[in-house]
Amino acid sequence: MNVKISEGPVVFLPIYSLNQAPDSNWVYWLFRSFELLLHVPTFILTLFVIRLASKSRIFHINMTIIIMVFSAKWIECMIARFSILPFQEGFVRVGVPCKASVPPGLLPIPPQEG
Repeated sequence: MNVKISEGPVVFLPIYSLNQAPDSNWVYWLFRSFELLLHVPTFILTLFVIRLASKSRIFHINMTIIIMVFSAKWIECMIARFSILPFQEGFVRVGVPCKASVPPGLLPIPPQEG
């Protein structure tokens, strides 16, 4: 979400929507599937880089450890992405469903006195 505060700069706030119903638009699912399928070859290439860095003695041992750690961090980020995906898509609900007549996300404004 991009927010412009008065005449100042535009600020980007990474706000994720949770508990949203899955979108039925086929273009959305096409791009979502393409994104998820791209994770397979990148995962294989990352494992290949880790194996190659651990087996070769071209670099200094410290450089090899740094390469392996950063590559393993990418795998950690991918696991986190897949673990939050059901919540982003609305397949798994978070919290108790709201039974109020107010649409979700809108808070009623109390009347002001005075």
